[in-house]
Amino acid sequence: MEKYLTLFTIGPVQSFIAKARKLQDLYAGSFLLSHLSKSTMLKAREKGAEILFPNLEQGSAPNRFLMKIECEDKTALRSFCAKLEKYVRCIWENIAKDVLKAVRLDYSEAVEKQITSMLQVYYASEPYKNGEEFGESYVKTIERLGSAKMLRNFEQLDEGYGRKCDLMYEYNALFYREKRNYLAEEAQIVNDENRYENKLDKYIQNGETLSAPAFVKRCLKFAILEFNDSFPAIEDVYEMYYDRKFNADDGRHGYYAVVMFDGDDMGMWYSEPDKDKGVKKELVEEFQTYLSKKISNFAAEKSQIIVDWKNRKNGVVIYAGGEDFLGALNIEKMFSALKELRETFGEIDIKKYTDKKLTFSAGVVLAHVKTPLSEVLKMAREAEKKAKANPGKDAYCLTIAKRSGEVTEFVKPFYYDKECGKCRKSTLVDLDRLVEIIVEEKLSTKFIYQLGIELERIVETDDIKEMFLIEAKRIIQNSDFLKEDNDKKKKEENDKRKKEIVDEICKIFEQMMEISSIKNLLSYLRAVAFIVRERGVV
Repeated sequence: MEKYLTLFTIGPVQSFIAKARKLQDLYAGSFLLSHLSKSTMLKAREKGAEILFPNLEQGSAPNRFLMKIECEDKTALRSFCAKLEKYVRCIWENIAKDVLKAVRLDYSEAVEKQITSMLQVYYASEPYKNGEEFGESYVKTIERLGSAKMLRNFEQLDEGYGRKCDLMYEYNALFYREKRNYLAEEAQIVNDENRYENKLDKYIQNGETLSAPAFVKRCLKFAILEFNDSFPAIEDVYEMYYDRKFNADDGRHGYYAVVMFDGDDMGMWYSEPDKDKGVKKELVEEFQTYLSKKISNFAAEKSQIIVDWKNRKNGVVIYAGGEDFLGALNIEKMFSALKELRETFGEIDIKKYTDKKLTFSAGVVLAHVKTPLSEVLKMAREAEKKAKANPGKDAYCLTIAKRSGEVTEFVKPFYYDKECGKCRKSTLVDLDRLVEIIVEEKLSTKFIYQLGIELERIVETDDIKEMFLIEAKRIIQNSDFLKEDNDKKKKEENDKRKKEIVDEICKIFEQMMEISSIKNLLSYLRAVAFIVRERGVV
């Protein structure tokens, strides 16, 4: 019997997750991909494979998993993997059939073509002998998988003339509400009075046209009972700290945050932690299993506690699949939630194997509730990449996408220094505190714009820090807050309080300048002003 490491992936991720018009679509794609991946892992384990990554007990599962298989030869290995591929395709097709049967629509030939063509399944294997060679075998498996994706032939789906799906543009629309021109002949109307007693109203809106995969994702509840078809909407996340419905004219303009993060150097942590992560070579395989379990616990439990929709805390988790996270947060609590997520991830206990700490980099996008979700997700992915490009990673990129089209963006490390441990001061604490001071003290944001004008005039030099701080103190002191009082005692109290506020703000500026260029600091100030305005202060 021969041993093999095998990496198995299910996709395409973009079609499953990114193509979404609302949070429900996003959640449905994530849930479905996780469901298919978990089901395939369970079947693989049932057939004798040992699942090394991820931990099967975690909540959401990523779209790839690593397993150890014992087979007589490569022919038997190929047969094993081919059967897994057939199995996952069968699950997906059965889900589609169950949905359409439940809502009394036809699983037509056109529907079948779209459903069967959607999945992209890849796998790659590498011989494996013992624990000390685990890292090398894993790296080669990843390389083989990359080659398989590049060389695989794709079957062209020729659907001919017809209106495209509103979500998945590569497919013709096969389901619609209200008659539309240019639909393919095979398209089925779903608002007939006889169709499931009009219970499909919540799954497809008037005027929408959906392909078979998009429609099935919308209606997963009819095939998978544990699927939550009452997932909160973007407006719900915005409103969770307000006692009124969204109104663009109410003083708060309807912005929320999408947070996307990914663990730093996870390829190295899993494949070659003996190279620069301090794990002994003979413990690499044991470490990977241990690490997978710990990260899975973070995803399934801790991240859900920090971002807890049920108890109206911070926002909602859309996907948490180990070191990957996607969530929608209320703008009032986004900084404290992100800080807690970062601290908790860094506290994952791996000191049994190394004194290194886990970190992640995050993309944060503040977007209007009416901005297309697909665009917000695209910006979040770009922001995450920019955070990872920060020297040392362990950073976040905040992008503010105003409804006017203007974009403000800056990148900051999570901490001011490089030391490990909770004693490090978080840059998010200062960012949140600066916003809080301005809001609580009703300090006009005009001083930020004045500082911005000054910064734009400045050329970066060695003495720029001192010059800026002097000017910042002067501008803030002259700002309109804690107005003069004729009462001498009251005036003394105001003067003292004003000095404390100015000193605290300038201290934050001083620390930020240690890690910021002038351009970066300017974007930082603009972001603060915007967030303050969203909290009702001008």
